Amino acid sequence: DDVVNLGYRLRRIDRAAVIGLGGGRDVLSALSFHAGHVTGIELNPTVFEILTDRFADFTGHLDRRADVSLVRAEARSWLAATTDQFDLIQLSLIDTWAVTAAGGLTLTEDKLYTREAWHDFLLRLSPNGMLVVSRWDMPGTYPKEFYRVLSLAHDGLASVGVPEGEIRRHLLAERAGPIVAVVISRSPFTAAEIQRARGLAADPGFGVVLDPHTARDAVTATIADGRADAAFYASLPFDVTAPSDDRPFFFQTERLSALLSGSGGQATNQKEGLPVVLFILGMTVLMTMIFVVSPLIRRSGVIPKRAAAPALLYFGGIGLGFMLIEIAQMQRLMIFLGDPIFGLTVVLASLLLFGGFGSATVRPSRPGGVSLWLRPIVVTVSLSVIGLATVPLTHAFQGFGVPVRILVSLATLAPAGFVMGMMFPTGMLLWASQRALQPWFWGINGATSVVASVLGILISMLYGISTAFWSGVVCYALCAVIALRMTQRRA
Repeated sequence: DDVVNLGYRLRRIDRAAVIGLGGGRDVLSALSFHAGHVTGIELNPTVFEILTDRFADFTGHLDRRADVSLVRAEARSWLAATTDQFDLIQLSLIDTWAVTAAGGLTLTEDKLYTREAWHDFLLRLSPNGMLVVSRWDMPGTYPKEFYRVLSLAHDGLASVGVPEGEIRRHLLAERAGPIVAVVISRSPFTAAEIQRARGLAADPGFGVVLDPHTARDAVTATIADGRADAAFYASLPFDVTAPSDDRPFFFQTERLSALLSGSGGQATNQKEGLPVVLFILGMTVLMTMIFVVSPLIRRSGVIPKRAAAPALLYFGGIGLGFMLIEIAQMQRLMIFLGDPIFGLTVVLASLLLFGGFGSATVRPSRPGGVSLWLRPIVVTVSLSVIGLATVPLTHAFQGFGVPVRILVSLATLAPAGFVMGMMFPTGMLLWASQRALQPWFWGINGATSVVASVLGILISMLYGISTAFWSGVVCYALCAVIALRMTQRRA
């Protein structure tokens, strides 16, 4: 009677994989449909412990069954590493009702809803295998989650070689109550399977949303047929394009232009993170002015003049650049490492530790030593190389174990932290004669760092993680130009 089990009603399933164990409901469903073997994958160690120990009696101790394998791992990385193939991979309402798009720990599930992730999932299917994804489809609201799943399904099938004109033959969707189940098949659905799905829709509460011959509405048909171009997506009230690893915010569908004009939000739900991030950004700027800039004006006894602008731009720029790059790398490596705790600890520890090492290398220029103006140039070039190398490296090592992925992360973070750590002491030496302005150097650097911690999230949500990273690189490049001009003026 549950629409999330639609795949089992269409084909005989021998091997199934369930992403997100919860209380074991989807595993029990697979066993009820006589699946030969079920693999359950769960990231959250507390949920895993509850299912296999504390409340294991409620599900008959799934961990003791020979036809069930329970894995405590991040699903995407585990599936990328395994050589097993499955007749069905199931994602049933894998999400959190926290502020999903606002950053930090709430990014955990988003990495499961990207083009790259679904490419990997489809490759793990047998020739007749199916990926079954269930999402909320509330009556009376704009079905943006369904449209976004459909966009991901289209792009995923195209990425594994399904011809554009054939993609719709690989898609089925049915709805029951507030849930829609989308079935994406590696092989085209047969006429008998389509008829079977329509027969299921005769059950009370069920309804066909999409099959090769039927579509609920024009938007559904346009996306499924592959006729949805950039102009079509732009014409929709919400952004329902397929998320990518560079912009892994499945639940962020609000458009900035609509929000600013006041025309958005009429059909949003509490998962929309853009208004929250904009509010936090505004409050951060306000608090920074009150608690950093205002005390500097009142207590330093110095108000910077126009001649101090290059120095203030330099220290503000390195604060902005450091945090934009840190936030971007943290978001990238949360996806790569799987566990958000690893993403936070590895990125923060590496950048701060190696930033300290880099800072310790800066000394006043001596004859034959490294000139101060050269360091910012080295920083900009090094960060550009790291930015170009990070994505290919993370893709190449996605299927390896956690220790290897941590080492790969360190290989990108250590040099970045080292070179960025050189910039602050370099600036203090460049403007060593302006001791009265040194409180301003510290204050402006701290203020821009705080603001950039939120701005980085906002840029990633709207334009992608790579845009946030390269914005940070541009900040360092501008600082390099300022440093070069300063040394030329002193010479």
